[in-house]
Amino acid sequence: AQRVLDLFSPRGADDMFSPDLSDGELATRLGHLGSCRAVLVAVSGADEYVPAGQYPALAHRISSAIPDAELLFIDGADHALTAPSGAGEQFIEAVMRHVGKAAARLDRPADVSR
Repeated sequence: AQRVLDLFSPRGADDMFSPDLSDGELATRLGHLGSCRAVLVAVSGADEYVPAGQYPALAHRISSAIPDAELLFIDGADHALTAPSGAGEQFIEAVMRHVGKAAARLDRPADVSR
């Protein structure tokens, strides 16, 4: 029961992506991810688990809350990336590009000023 409350209560412990959260609250909950070398925020534009009308604005707010995050917005895609045709392939190609860029950065010294 606690898990359900954490997920579905406004500002619950696992309420990470809610449109109810202010930009500051999103940054507090997600900003620590900026310490990772590479973050890809992948969003399905027609995700059936997200209330209609929330995207793309919420996707931009979420990616903006994470320093240096890259946003992949797959317009019209469902949650499982089974529709429209090619959505899954678009996601895989984007992940491969993102991982490739991150791997290339591993060959360079980290920016310790971050």
